[in-house]
Formats: sequence, C-alpha cells, structure tokens
Amino acid sequence: MQHQLYRRLRNLALTLVTVAVVGASPAAMAADPETVSVGIGTRSLASLTFQMLDTDREILAKHDLKAGEFEFLNQNNCITALIGGQIDVCQHATTNGIDAVVNGADLRVIAATTAPITELILSSKVAERLGVTENDPIDVKLKALKGLRISALGLHEATLDLMLRSVGMSVADDVEAMKLSDPLAMMEGIRNGQIDAALWSVGSLNDLVADKSGIRLISIPRGDFPAAVGIPLMAVFVRGDWYEANKEKAQEIHDSVVDAVARLKTDPAAATAVKQKWHESVSDRIWSESVPEAIKVLYDDGAVSAQDWATLLDMNSRMTKADPQPAAYDKMVAEMARRQ
Repeated sequence: MQHQLYRRLRNLALTLVTVAVVGASPAAMAADPETVSVGIGTRSLASLTFQMLDTDREILAKHDLKAGEFEFLNQNNCITALIGGQIDVCQHATTNGIDAVVNGADLRVIAATTAPITELILSSKVAERLGVTENDPIDVKLKALKGLRISALGLHEATLDLMLRSVGMSVADDVEAMKLSDPLAMMEGIRNGQIDAALWSVGSLNDLVADKSGIRLISIPRGDFPAAVGIPLMAVFVRGDWYEANKEKAQEIHDSVVDAVARLKTDPAAATAVKQKWHESVSDRIWSESVPEAIKVLYDDGAVSAQDWATLLDMNSRMTKADPQPAAYDKMVAEMARRQ
C-alpha cells in the first residue's frame, strides 16, 4: 500500500532536469539528464513562487534547470514523499517541515519564500455585536477576539497565538480554536453562525467580504501586525543527505526562487500569467484583491534570520508542545537561506 502511494506521488511530482552545461555536448546532455523531483504542498497563493517558476520556464533555464510539469501534492503527502525519497524537493508550510524534523526526519530549508499571507475574517454580525471595525487599533481588535470560536490551523493558529500574546492573551486560554482546513467550510461556518471568525491565506475567504457576511479584521500583508512579517509561512525543503550531495543544485533552486519573486514584484503581467495557468477558476475580482497583498510579503532574498526562525520555533512548540531543538537554525536552515 505504501509503495502504491509513493508511486502515485511520484507520478504527481514536479521534475527539474539539471543540465551540466560546461564541457558537455548537446547529445550528452540529452542522453544523461539528472532529475530532481519536487512537490508543491498547496495550490494557494502561499505557493506563488513555484507557480511562477512553472509559468515562466525561462527563470529556471537561466539557472541551467529544465522543468517538466508542475503538479500539486496535497499537504502532508508532500513531506511524506520527501522523507520517503520519492521526491527531492518540497515547497510546503514551515510548521509541517519543523514537525517532521522534531519527530526524527532530517530536512533542510534551502529557501524561505513568504511571510504569513494570513488574514482574519470576522463575522459581520459578531463585529457589529462587539462594536469592532477593521480600522480600530490592533490591540483593540485582538482583545475583541476573547471567547470567540475561531478557525485556525498550523502556522495560522501559531500566528494568531503570537498576536494574542502581544495583548496578554493566548489561543489556549482565550479563544475556542476550531481546526478547519477547508475554506468553503470556514465560509459556511461563519455565514451559519457556527464559528465567529477564521484565519487563512489571503483570497481564500474573500467571498465573505464580497457578500458582506464578514469583514477583514486583521491582515498581515496589510501591515496590521508587523512583528509577523519576518516569520516564514512557506519554505523549500530538501532531505539532509540530498543537500550534502547536491549543494550546487540547491543553490540553483534557491536562486530561481529569488528570481521568481523579483519577476512577480516588477512585472504586472507575471501574476496574470500565473492566474491563467494555476488559478483560472478564481474570479478576476478575488484575484485583483488578493494577489497584490500576497506579493507584498514575498521574501526578496529567499532567506530567514536566526531571530525570526527562533520565534517561529517558539510559536510552533507552543502549539505542539514538542522540543524544537532538532529544528534549530544552524541545524535545519541551509547557509543559502540564512539572512545575515
């Protein structure tokens, strides 16, 4: 059964063909390609950088990389396939990679891609009852969340906890955390009064704002809580043994990510091209509202500082109660992904 799962995952993997261009003839390069398989853990805007690499293959070509089809591996399958050796690179949520490491996996971060693109959508009815608006100071908005039923999962939950702690509150003590993973369920829960608010990636819950059943109370990309901007939501992971044997390839992938971010930030047509390939079903309204916010918090250097990584570990360990030391900065973050 496990073998069949891994075979399926491999069929859904991204293939990067790394070509040694110095001293190799075209015939030799075609005859003996070296492949690197990469999975993408989410279709959301959190994976915008890899979606850009898929859309504009010239970015990879600049770094002597030739890509096959970019395919989606859902959340836990991406890390599972990486650990099992069925893929070599996985772009995924940092907390999932950290959880794997503290449970014994040997993974490295070769690029940090984006700050939390997290926003909190609050039921309009609840907002009216509490007398809170999105224009209030952040401490007023956070204190208004006390006792509410809030859907938050993974780093979104950890980010909520970080924000609440700034006003002397916490997820564990002051809200009722609901761990939904489906944005449609979150939206229906808010409309039906089953939950009061939800944290998720920008754009996913925009229909609530559009039909006025919810308000965008807090947004990290909007700058509502600057302390969270250095904390990476997503990273590019490889196995430790692969990294030690393929540091040049890791650097090429890192550099490609940096170039993808630069393209998204400087060329308005780039995001449009990504939409056509990866998000065709998303309405133009939601896209135009969400993508500029997501692009704001992409990391120009593909890196994270030691201090921000330590904060991330602390945030995650508060949620999981696990010892974060196996995922320490100098152990898990590769040199190319360390911000000086």
